[in-house]
Amino acid sequence: MNTKVVKIFFAVGLLVMLMGVGANGQSLKLKANIPFDFTYGDVVMPAGEYDLMKLNMLSAGVFQIRDEAGKNTAVRNVMTQIARNNIPTESVLIFNRYRGSGGEVSYFLSQVWVAGSDRGFEFFKHRSERELMKRMATRDIITIVVKRVNPATE
Repeated sequence: MNTKVVKIFFAVGLLVMLMGVGANGQSLKLKANIPFDFTYGDVVMPAGEYDLMKLNMLSAGVFQIRDEAGKNTAVRNVMTQIARNNIPTESVLIFNRYRGSGGEVSYFLSQVWVAGSDRGFEFFKHRSERELMKRMATRDIITIVVKRVNPATE
């Protein structure tokens, strides 16, 4: 009986939290044309046009990425806010590209930087990325400039 009550409280708490995320609105929305297949957490996303939205006003937060057709969607927590000395003039997505000696290539979304802010967002490295880090021959950093869709509200 006790575990049933805990499950109910957990479900209600999760629902309240999700409702709160929606009520806060989207504090950040970016639009990106990503020219390669990439991995976001444990979800492989095909190349294409994407909307990237920060779903709450907290300093860290939750990001959702979805393609224009709404077929490919994934949500991830931000590991932390990171800082830099120079303030970027353009919003960018940072990808880690791993290349193996056999020619295989994998891309992982790693960071988000917003124009005009010295704070960026860094994602946890998923297990699949950590495994590739051990196996692959080289790692490169790929930067894609993106467009901010909503006005600055932060």
